[in-house]
Amino acid sequence: MSHQLTIAGIYLVIGLVSLLMYDGKRGLDPADRQPMHSVSSFRYIYRFSQLAYLYALVLFFMGRHELTHSLFHSLATLYAGAWISVAGIVLFIGAKTALGQHYSHCSQMFLPKDIVTEGIYSHIRHPIYTANLIMIFGLFVATGDVLVITLWSIMLGYYHRSARLEERGLQHEFPSYGRYMERTGRFLPRPQLLLKSLMSTRAG
Repeated sequence: MSHQLTIAGIYLVIGLVSLLMYDGKRGLDPADRQPMHSVSSFRYIYRFSQLAYLYALVLFFMGRHELTHSLFHSLATLYAGAWISVAGIVLFIGAKTALGQHYSHCSQMFLPKDIVTEGIYSHIRHPIYTANLIMIFGLFVATGDVLVITLWSIMLGYYHRSARLEERGLQHEFPSYGRYMERTGRFLPRPQLLLKSLMSTRAG
């Protein structure tokens, strides 16, 4: 039981940090920004997923595995999943901090004042999406819940669609964005470019 309480505490912190950073300061005043075509229905999926993950966690930590439809459950996967989610929230904090005032939620996107290409954005174009997917996948590893991995799949589809819309709008507004796309991956770094970057850093 102590292990489950420890993991529950970790996920509570992850959830609070995620909520504070998502629902806190959203960046520049929307009145000063040009809206982009967005997947507006995503806001409902996002809120539903929050409730679903909370439901899955509560049932899991109550020991009601028969209600969560867990595919697997062990102490090893419990801690492995928690640490995967921790890695996700660390990436999320770094990515959103780097984006700063240029951030807007994918359900109501606005054109940024400039393109951020430093830090994690020098390798990945949408690290916030990546971070969220990592956190959710970690929760699946921890709980083995079919509901969680189903919602992960739905979120992946929404993120792909949102990323395509965002990239189309940014390419239209910023001519240099096309060149930026050539040297970065959408959700993961391009292996050959990442290796080249690491080799040049070591050589320097």
